[in-house]
Amino acid sequence: MEPTIEKTEQYLKYTFSAEEVSDMSQKMAQAVDQMDSAQNQKKSVVKQLDAQIAEHEAVVKKNAVNIRQGWEMRNIKCTIRRDFEKGTYKVNRDDTGELIIDRLLTEGELQLQMAHS
Repeated sequence: MEPTIEKTEQYLKYTFSAEEVSDMSQKMAQAVDQMDSAQNQKKSVVKQLDAQIAEHEAVVKKNAVNIRQGWEMRNIKCTIRRDFEKGTYKVNRDDTGELIIDRLLTEGELQLQMAHS
């Protein structure tokens, strides 16, 4: 009986050619560049998100303080009334009409009025 011949595949060691090594080196170098680029993009996005989170935290903290205290300092339009006959100086809030300053005119204020008269 004659020997039979058939083709098969076996899992064996394969030594790469110089051209294959060069091709793999190019692909690896490209992958390293892409990996570095992706890592830099990630860092940039993380910094942006950290900044956004910090902004939101600041708003939350500011509003928490305002809610707890029930007030905040603001520039409010006011009206000053100098009554030189009575010698008084009064300041009222324009938004509520509240009298916030009620005092006598100082000597300097009275002297300025006399100088302008």
